[in-house]
Amino acid sequence: MGNPEVKYREKAYGKGSIIGEAGEFHSFGFEAETAYADLAEDGEHGGWRLFRRFKMMLHNNTAGIPAAQLKLVLEPEVASIWCEGELEAAVTRDLQQPGVKYMVVDIGGGTVDVSVHERNDNGTLKEIHKASGGAWGGTEFVNFSKHFN
Repeated sequence: MGNPEVKYREKAYGKGSIIGEAGEFHSFGFEAETAYADLAEDGEHGGWRLFRRFKMMLHNNTAGIPAAQLKLVLEPEVASIWCEGELEAAVTRDLQQPGVKYMVVDIGGGTVDVSVHERNDNGTLKEIHKASGGAWGGTEFVNFSKHFN
C-alpha cells in the first residue's frame, strides 16, 4: 500500500482553490488543498467545493464563462506582480526600477517553469525569456523519492 504520509502529500500538491459553504473564497494552492483534505478527513467537507487543475478547462472555454468576462494571464507575469506586494519594501523597490532583470521560477505540482523578465521604463514587464521547463514539479519529486524507501 505504501506510506500514507506520502500518499497524502501527493494529493495535496498542485494548484487548486477552495470555496466555502456560503460561496466565499477560502484559499488557493497548497493551502486550499490542505484545508479541503482536513475537512474531508473530519467528514466536514459537505458543501465545500475544491477546484483543481482548472486552467486548461478555462483556456478551452469549457467552463461556460463568456470570453468578455475572462482574461487569462500567464503565471510568471502574475507571480511577478504578486511578489511585488509580498516582498520586503527594499526588494520591491529594486524590482520596480526600470531596466532591472530577474528570473521567475514556478515550481508547481507537475512542472517547473522558468522565465526571465525586465522592467520597462513605463513600469510594464517585458518577457526576455519565455517560460520553459519540464516535468520536475512536486508530484514528480514525490514519485521519484518513493524509489528510496
